[in-house]
Amino acid sequence: MVHLHAEQLVLPFHVGHSLYRVYGLIRCAPDQLSLEFQAVENLLGLVRGRIRQIQIPWQELSEVSLQPRRWGGATLRLSTLQLQTLRKFPGALQGTCRLQIRRADLSLAEQWFHLLELHQAQWQLQQLEKPQPESPVTPGKLQQVQQIWEEVRSLLHKP
Repeated sequence: MVHLHAEQLVLPFHVGHSLYRVYGLIRCAPDQLSLEFQAVENLLGLVRGRIRQIQIPWQELSEVSLQPRRWGGATLRLSTLQLQTLRKFPGALQGTCRLQIRRADLSLAEQWFHLLELHQAQWQLQQLEKPQPESPVTPGKLQQVQQIWEEVRSLLHKP
């Protein structure tokens, strides 16, 4: 068994359309997902589009799921919080794209998905550890807090 670093674990995918297919690679980085892909016309495969790349920061992802397909393989479903994030990906609709994974790559897809979950958890922990900026206390806010405190004290001291 070959052990790879997280940045070297690359998952091949494809997306089928009637006139063309999209072939690509997706990889995890500590702060984002990276999709690299190319569209190829479906008839002879001679006409190829240019290679494109999309970076999806962790904070833009709303859902990622790996669903097995009936006849083998799997579908990797990526949903983002904004339409803008996947605007250049062929076939993306309403901020969601579905990447098809071949049956031969299924075990790699499962490893990759666990790595993705690990990266997301690490990123969320880093966000929690960052010091949050304190909001300045304005005289109006201070007065509101004092009024609320006085009301609470009066309620506590009532017989």
